[in-house]
Amino acid sequence: MKEENPIIWAWWGWEPLPFYLRYGKHAVGLWGPTDDELREWYRRLHDEETVKAAAGLGINCIATHYIKGFGPEHEREDVQLTAKLVKLCHKYGIRVFGYLQYGSIFYETFFQEYPEAAKWIQIDEDGRPQCWCGYEYRYMPCLQSREYLDYLRERIRTGLLGVGLDGIFFDNFYSRPCYCPRCREAWLRESGEELPSGKMLETVPAPPAVRRWVKFRCETLAAHMAELRQYARSLKPDVMTIWNPSQINGSRNQRLLRAADFFELGKNAGFLWSESGNFPRLTPEGMIHQVNFIKTAAAVGYRTFLTPWKSGAEGTGLPETPEEIALSHAESCAFGADPGNNWLMRVRNIRQLPDGPLCREWKRQVDFFLEHRDLFAGSRGRGELALYYDRERAEADFTSAYRQFLVLQEMLLENHFTFDLVFSGQEERFGEYPLVLGAETSRPGVMTFSREELLSGEVEGTYAAAVRPPARSRELAARIREALPERELEVFAPGTVFAERRISSGGRNVLHLVNYDNRSPVADLRIRFGTPPEGLVRYSPEGDGTLRRDGAEAVLPQLDTWTVLVW
Repeated sequence: MKEENPIIWAWWGWEPLPFYLRYGKHAVGLWGPTDDELREWYRRLHDEETVKAAAGLGINCIATHYIKGFGPEHEREDVQLTAKLVKLCHKYGIRVFGYLQYGSIFYETFFQEYPEAAKWIQIDEDGRPQCWCGYEYRYMPCLQSREYLDYLRERIRTGLLGVGLDGIFFDNFYSRPCYCPRCREAWLRESGEELPSGKMLETVPAPPAVRRWVKFRCETLAAHMAELRQYARSLKPDVMTIWNPSQINGSRNQRLLRAADFFELGKNAGFLWSESGNFPRLTPEGMIHQVNFIKTAAAVGYRTFLTPWKSGAEGTGLPETPEEIALSHAESCAFGADPGNNWLMRVRNIRQLPDGPLCREWKRQVDFFLEHRDLFAGSRGRGELALYYDRERAEADFTSAYRQFLVLQEMLLENHFTFDLVFSGQEERFGEYPLVLGAETSRPGVMTFSREELLSGEVEGTYAAAVRPPARSRELAARIREALPERELEVFAPGTVFAERRISSGGRNVLHLVNYDNRSPVADLRIRFGTPPEGLVRYSPEGDGTLRRDGAEAVLPQLDTWTVLVW
């Protein structure tokens, strides 16, 4: 969060009504709504009373439908609705970001408007169209198609200058490996080589030829981002562009599979959103959370907000209880993401406006956030150590490298170490920390843990990833404690409580404590300080600011979901 008035955002129907009626009923968060129910829900999305209610809940930014990829003429009616919604939202102080699909086109209608677009699409190694997530009605555009970029530029111009959007919201900003004639020719010109075969892409460690091709594709995608962002700014200098390159989930190699290098994209994006099935909660497989997504954003230097789903739940999985709302909001605020939600305007939840149980909890959390915004907006991490991610090592064997990185990170979280991430290429930051940790790296200045020490840790799943620390977690944590100089503070709590140390924009020390098992409050949580701080105070959305002092220790009689200590 890097501005005094951070975004508090809400999902507002990213797709036009025909999409939901024909393809995507599950995408609105509930299996089985009738067509009439969908039409009524869609009407309510554009009503003034809905906009007014959202503004009353603290929403100051929405992301809504603009262009999904059916073709501009086929989406004209919905774009007109977007323009009307923009005027309503501006009346209530809400900025509007228009959803612009980058990564797929619905060819059945799109080709009617752009017959030449049959030459813009990606082709797999067998000569077949690449389909988005396997859906045969959604073709993926080719990275080497200049015509497709020109089409996107026109959509940006119309959205910003015609519809009145405040920003553009690019979804599915990635590209699969493509074997079309354009890609073959482009790579031959660049390298003098033929494209690596699909079999070569599966080879571990990755051969040099594969690494070179992956780098080329990643650079091409990053160049597209730079061009589209610059063009949008030329039309509206204060425009905000937001991108979804599909965050790393589990240990899938997004650089190879999707040409999405988060380090390179993030340096130039300004804002990436983090979408996953990691709606925070405690499961039998382990704790589900999104801390890695937020810390990656802080390390690279971009802003993020979270669009988590409860993967595995009915439909796309939405929160059902106030405790879930509290935990999701706490996670965003504690670790430094811009707060928001993707559940409020779904079919079953829009009926709760303005003061249903979930809305009341949301407003309580947002009111707390706004009351103490000076502690959150513009804050930065101040971890007692750094966790190093070796990008070069990951290029050869991403799955192994990233899995070990996540396992080591989980061990730090569950043992209450406060930490920041440092990526290779940022080694100058090592001097900020008394200790830098890494997984199986030969980088000088890094305390390294071996593959064998971390091997028993697990990363379950891809879109929703539960990470379990290694069996020797306590032993490894003890080694880290021994390697640290005298610690400024230590947290004594169950492993379900995560700690985050930050510095506010005004220079105050802030310690966030988040209980991921918030159906079971934690009693007598202790924080031991190396030097007892002066002026220590506690704030909490629960309204219980009780704090006992016992020498160098502070004791919290009870922690429900989230509390903040400030000194």
